[in-house]
Amino acid sequence: HAPWKAQRRVSTPSSTATMVMLRRGRLPPVLAIVSRSLQFRGHDPGDALILTPRSSLAAAPAHLSPAQLVPADSPQEMVRALHDRGLTRIVCEGGPGVFTMMFGADLVDVLHLTVAPLISAPVDKHLVDDANRWLTLEHHSATDDGTLFLRYRREETELR
Repeated sequence: HAPWKAQRRVSTPSSTATMVMLRRGRLPPVLAIVSRSLQFRGHDPGDALILTPRSSLAAAPAHLSPAQLVPADSPQEMVRALHDRGLTRIVCEGGPGVFTMMFGADLVDVLHLTVAPLISAPVDKHLVDDANRWLTLEHHSATDDGTLFLRYRREETELR
């Protein structure tokens, strides 16, 4: 496996999920945003690919290029559309909705999880709903303040 070459963080509204795709080699990363509403509330998606359900295409704002709109009605279609563009290594960042969707479709191979030494309540949503997956701890590290960085990999036999 080629090492990660770049990472790009983008601030987007909470109703959208951000996916960062990285190609192998020295090509720059390609940003794709998952959005049902196609409303970015003052955030410019730039030249990002926008993965959206087919039902949202008719109401797409005029400033979005048809070339950047990628119709995808399921997580599997999203991944297939990215793979068709040569984007085979996908880093997905998002909230509980995105994680539930991706885990529910069994599309998560590696989970990077950061645990900060802060207790905050109440929690509005679980990280993942309705999924049972066993993951194997592949790497861990900690900072001086107690923050943990964990990398888990999916096991072949996930349900026990």
